[in-house]
Amino acid sequence: MASRTPPLCAPLLRRTRCGGPFPSLHYLRAVHTSPLPHQLQQSPIALSSRTATTPSPSPPSTTTTTIRHPHETARLAAFTARTGFAVSSPEVLKQALTHRSYGPGKDASARFEYLGERVLDLYVTEHLSLKYPDMPARALASVVRAYVGDNAVQKVSVQFGVPLVMRWKGSHTTAQVEGQKAVGASVLRSLLGALYVDQGAAATRRFIHAHFLSRTIDDLSAHLSLTNPMPTLVRLTQRLDKIRPVSRLLQETGRLSSAPVFLVGIYSGLEKIGEGAGSSKSAAEHSAAVNALCKYYFREVKDFALPSDSSI
Repeated sequence: MASRTPPLCAPLLRRTRCGGPFPSLHYLRAVHTSPLPHQLQQSPIALSSRTATTPSPSPPSTTTTTIRHPHETARLAAFTARTGFAVSSPEVLKQALTHRSYGPGKDASARFEYLGERVLDLYVTEHLSLKYPDMPARALASVVRAYVGDNAVQKVSVQFGVPLVMRWKGSHTTAQVEGQKAVGASVLRSLLGALYVDQGAAATRRFIHAHFLSRTIDDLSAHLSLTNPMPTLVRLTQRLDKIRPVSRLLQETGRLSSAPVFLVGIYSGLEKIGEGAGSSKSAAEHSAAVNALCKYYFREVKDFALPSDSSI
């Protein structure tokens, strides 16, 4: 009795055109109907999802996450500790320290600088106008510039070490680049603007009082620009309803020598309101009149309340 080939094995005996055995479609269908191991009895969706979640090697990320060099981090930490300048976000500090010359898209620094310049002018002018209530407006403006002008801000910037941490067009070289001091002043004003936005008016005013108004101006009389001080003093005494001032020679020495010295006092009635010395009587009188005007205009008030106190 001839043996019959089992139906499931029959397709294996079929041959392809090349003569070799090759599983037919019927065999694949038959195999598909047989029980599969548990690991393979999963839907195509499950398999595809597993394949999708399988991690694959990828190139390094090119996101905008800032990786700060250790030396830069140390410089910023030293700058913050040295100046007491602290903001809530390192990104705000980096924006303020980045000058517009560093590259395009640095508008945030320019806006901070504009705001910082106005805030600095405001708090310095407020303080000086109340500290010297009798100072003429032109002299007040000149004294304010002595505190907040380019030269003054550049000096504070160098003292703080701003050029060591700022980013500008000269950051790419270690050589001394022209304009560094001016850029340092701009960056310091930008820092003030950032401090005002981030920490508020009170913190900014404290910073300005501590680092700008704590300095002294050596010669306040230079800000009066007096060419004829005696006539100016006469007009002032008239406005104040005081006796017209007169000058008196108090002392002299070496009149006949090559270096004489005269000491002149200016009196309003019995009150001596000024005193000055010079190589001639007229020079001594000029100096005494300037001294009298400075005593009045630069009369200093020790304790006073600032208008900004009510808003802080």
